[in-house]
Order: sequence, then C-alpha cells, then structure tokens
Amino acid sequence: MDLVKELNKVKKEEIVLILSDEKKYLETNLKILNTLTNKLDEKGIYVTVNRPFDSLNKLLEKNKIKTKNIFFIDAITLTVVGEAKEVPNCLFINSPNSLTELGIALGEAFSAMKKKEDRFIFFDSLSTLLIYNQSKSVAKFAHFLTGRMRQWKIKGVLISLQKHVDARLIAQVSQFCDRIIEVKK
Repeated sequence: MDLVKELNKVKKEEIVLILSDEKKYLETNLKILNTLTNKLDEKGIYVTVNRPFDSLNKLLEKNKIKTKNIFFIDAITLTVVGEAKEVPNCLFINSPNSLTELGIALGEAFSAMKKKEDRFIFFDSLSTLLIYNQSKSVAKFAHFLTGRMRQWKIKGVLISLQKHVDARLIAQVSQFCDRIIEVKK
C-alpha cells in the first residue's frame, strides 16, 4: 500500500483514520505532513500530544516539511517541560487530558485561518490520548472532533497506533471517518 497515493485520494472534506505499525509511526507522520504541506500545498492545524513543539518543529524542518504552513496546538509541552516560550504559530494547552481546552483551542485556531479551503487538521495521536484519558472519553472527543471537521468542511487526518490500542475505540472512531488507511511493516 502506497500511503502517498492513498493520501492523494482523500478529498477536501473527508476524514481519514490512519492506523500505523509502531515501527513505521514516525515515517508515516512525516509522509503525511510532506504530502499535505509540500506536495498538495495545503495549510493546516497540527495537534500534537506526542512530541513537544520545539522537538517536533526541529524534526519537521530537518525533514523539509513546510512548517510555515502549519499552526500547532501542543498539548504535551506544559505536561513534560512545565513551561513554554510563546511562539506565533503554536498554542500551548495544559495537558492531553484537557479535552475541553483542546476543543476550544481547535475552534480558535480554525477561526483564525484566513482562507478556509485547502485546509486540514492533523491529530497526532488517538493512541497517546489513551495514556491520559479513558477510552470512552477519547471516543467522545473523536466524535466531537470529526463533527467539527465536517461542520468546518475541512480535511481531517487522525492517526493512531494499530496495535496495543483498545479495539472498541478504533471500531467507534472508524464509524466517524470516511476512509481507514492501514500502514503495516
């Protein structure tokens, strides 16, 4: 399966769930962002609950991902570092278990977008949210998030590890998505 070909098939208002093997996880993220920002020249919101903004930004720049096309919502820096210096293209929220705050931040980030077409929300990752939240809460949040993506008529990309994740959660979230892409070893 060619991930880039599959991503190119995702239409403007579709939501895709990408299930990745843990060994391919980082490579998968980089391919997704390269496709969205560099090849399709789209702009979007990257929600990170995995890597602090500074680390993520350096990684993306090292891999020639257009970070100027991305607004970041960072839900992990304040949890692991305790503080964050203000940067113009990133909003820091308290914790990955602050799902209400995360939802509000997404609304603010979307409202701030000047042009609404050719936009995306990339959410990294559902599996990490499970470390901080109950499966039922993550499923509710995913339903809320995909509902907002549909309301905003925006492309959505949700990523999760394929293994070691509550199968019921993946089954529930799959219902909210238009496509499921599996990235295996």
